[in-house]
Amino acid sequence: EDGTVKSDVNSAENGIKHGLQGLVNLGNTCFLNSAVQCLSQTLALTQYFLSEQYLEDLCLNNPLGMQGKVAKEYARLLRRLWGPSPTEPIVPRAFHKVITKFAPHFAGNQQHDSQELLAFLLDGIHEDLNRARLHPQIAEDDVSTESSNNLNDNGNDDNGQRRENDVSAGRRSWAEHQRRNQSAVVDLFQGQTRSSLRCPSCPHSSATFEPLLFLSLPLPPEKERLIEIVFVPFSRGVRPSRLVISLDQDGFVANLKEAIAVLKPPSPIPPSLSPFRLCLASLSDHSVIAVHPDNRRLQALPDSLWAFELEFPLPPSPGLPPGTTSLIGPVSTSPGTSPTLGQNDPGNLTSPGVVHALHRCIERLPHVAIIPCRPIVFGSPLLLALPPVVNHENLSPSGRLTCRRNEEGEELARMYDAVWRLSARFFRLSDGLLDWERPGSLLSQNGCDGKECRASLNEKYPFVLKMVTRNGSACCRCSWNKFCLGCRLSDLSSLSDGSFLAIDWNPSFLLNFYDPA
Repeated sequence: EDGTVKSDVNSAENGIKHGLQGLVNLGNTCFLNSAVQCLSQTLALTQYFLSEQYLEDLCLNNPLGMQGKVAKEYARLLRRLWGPSPTEPIVPRAFHKVITKFAPHFAGNQQHDSQELLAFLLDGIHEDLNRARLHPQIAEDDVSTESSNNLNDNGNDDNGQRRENDVSAGRRSWAEHQRRNQSAVVDLFQGQTRSSLRCPSCPHSSATFEPLLFLSLPLPPEKERLIEIVFVPFSRGVRPSRLVISLDQDGFVANLKEAIAVLKPPSPIPPSLSPFRLCLASLSDHSVIAVHPDNRRLQALPDSLWAFELEFPLPPSPGLPPGTTSLIGPVSTSPGTSPTLGQNDPGNLTSPGVVHALHRCIERLPHVAIIPCRPIVFGSPLLLALPPVVNHENLSPSGRLTCRRNEEGEELARMYDAVWRLSARFFRLSDGLLDWERPGSLLSQNGCDGKECRASLNEKYPFVLKMVTRNGSACCRCSWNKFCLGCRLSDLSSLSDGSFLAIDWNPSFLLNFYDPA
């Protein structure tokens, strides 16, 4: 405490350096090296060995010890660590050999637990240097104790019974422990715990005192977590960008959406972005594997997510705890019930008002007669928002959106325009526009008939939207034996929440303009 130990250990007069020498791993023996380096920096114990005081306490005939070999080999290793600086790191082969002789499970070059090795090493040093040559048997009985504040001057409790206070009982227990254990390890590393048991019906209590060498403490969980976001803007020609956001992991997806929406420049987030127009998803193998609702806990999310900016706002999601401030506001629950948080849900593909779109090209197989072509899914998928339902008159009995004849083509053209808006960034076009008529001009056509609009869409865009299964390998409407690769999307009434669309690109357009980077 007064600094003499450190000054003696690092004294230049003794030829001792700072002990900053490396140890070579013998395979995967970093567990051994880390334990030795930590113990080596316990300066009081290091001085005890380097000054050779340990030789006075060396006990070669202790039946619980290791014939002094562990203590002597550890002292030899310390002299190399704290001696003149070697030209190469130290190879602790001899020390490892002694350890594995008395603990064969540490043999070989495999990885082991560092604390387990440290416990064995301290126990071996303690038994090799135990000054208590006799080991009397001591009964481990519970001691009836009482706090000193509850005893009178005669040491009696309120009932007049003679009781021992905690301090005297603890000292007596430690003295009995030292009758069998006296070493530098006991003096420096060991302590004592008190376990008490009190009767709930009467004032009687008992306590047990036990020595300890290690005290395990739980690490507090981290409140904040970093989430990597790939933001996909709904802007023509703007590429996705990566964001890193730190939030309380006890929060919800709704809180993450709010955090994304309020990001300031130089972030790529539009200044007027509404959290309602964000959809968070997890991607894998060119498809969406999970869409995360607002009521999902952040601690249940993966470390990397995709945030899609949608054309239309999503409907609110219920299920946040009462009083939670979020983009959907507080949620009230009736007494005795709790909202569904969904923190343990593995994720689903159905989100209200959202459909999936997979980039796909059709490969021709000229030498195969039965099935002359096969679909290939590529690139990152898209999430598209369905037009909002204004009133219930637009809903079919199945709950899907229906359109009047003059609206049918407009909505379909808007869907095509949204796909091109999100996909144009992946093509080498000088101004982000097609060479022919600007995409979206069909929206301004007056009196656009549905059939006319669908026919003109095939001429205006280098892709066709088709309805497919989840992996984009077949049609979701036709039976399997038709081997249909997808029926063309004719109107939005065919779509529902979680539907899958294939963006079948023109092969020539892909070959000439697609930028895989």
